[in-house]
Amino acid sequence: MFEIFISYKHTDNDGSLSEDYYCAKKLYTKLEKAGYSVFFSDRSIQEMGESDFDKLIDKALDECKVMIVVLTDVKQAESKWVSDEYESFHKDIKNNIKPDGRLFTYTKGVNTNELPRKLRNVQNYEIENGYNDLAESLKNIFKKEKRFRIKEKSEITFEDIEAAVELDGVVFSGMEHVDPKECLKWFNQNPYIYLFAEEISTNRIVAYTNTAPVTDECYEMIKSGTFLTTNITDDMLLTYDMPGAYNLYFFSVVIAPEFRNTELLNMLIGALAKRFKELADQEKYVRRMIADAVTIDGEHFCELFRMKKITSSTHESKLYEIKMIPPEFRVINPSIKELKDLYKQVYEEKPYLFDED
Repeated sequence: MFEIFISYKHTDNDGSLSEDYYCAKKLYTKLEKAGYSVFFSDRSIQEMGESDFDKLIDKALDECKVMIVVLTDVKQAESKWVSDEYESFHKDIKNNIKPDGRLFTYTKGVNTNELPRKLRNVQNYEIENGYNDLAESLKNIFKKEKRFRIKEKSEITFEDIEAAVELDGVVFSGMEHVDPKECLKWFNQNPYIYLFAEEISTNRIVAYTNTAPVTDECYEMIKSGTFLTTNITDDMLLTYDMPGAYNLYFFSVVIAPEFRNTELLNMLIGALAKRFKELADQEKYVRRMIADAVTIDGEHFCELFRMKKITSSTHESKLYEIKMIPPEFRVINPSIKELKDLYKQVYEEKPYLFDED
């Protein structure tokens, strides 16, 4: 999910890249390095895909809490895309759709008194010397008490696993679930498979991911669409004991219904990306990944990550797959971007490690 939307005019009338574009790109780079999830159309749409430009813009506008309008000329504020974006964002603030929304301008050589009224009355920061002040404002806006924490490896207890299975019963009501004791066998076989999100105030498990490297035979059984993954046994799971490339089964990402549309998804995906990077430091990599989407939300998540549907299963679900190296996955937050950059570099240096012949 995006936190900040950068609005700017991409090209000048002669079709060349505008000065606004270069200023916006520098701002985007700084904010990404600061840890924010930023929508910058030139980069974000390229990474997300261009199949539906308008919908991607609308989605980003809906998600963002802050919009920064970059301007090096008063006239740029009147361009169609820029004016549509800040008008829409301003309207959402006024109509209490975004009660905490904030709109800023980031300008160079612009008399702000000459800007359209909706931009004239917002906080402005100068491009040449105002970034630090802008950064401080953003820190205050996004400052929030830490509500959740990640639990992993030796921190995980059998009670946590039982809580996750109970969560499955809520999210996947009416479906068959794996017994917690079997899940414990999986965990004992490979303690890297689980990532849990715990609500700090209650010590309650409110979300988790389950990913595991599997044998080639197990991977192909899953891929056929005829194998129920609830039938996976611990001997089908691999450990990350040797350097090399692994095939991963993405069992699930589960979030308690009352905590959806929070930072939990980004937290879990960020923790998973961090884990993959730590494994890469040990020369252990994920070559490809498969998922069995049994819900509409699962399908949407797979498609968000740019996984490709490969077949429908005999148990009324959809199978998705993606090549991790060379990376084909979509960047959906800064942690995933770091992983993608790392995997690109690894493939350029050691392509022979990922040859499946």
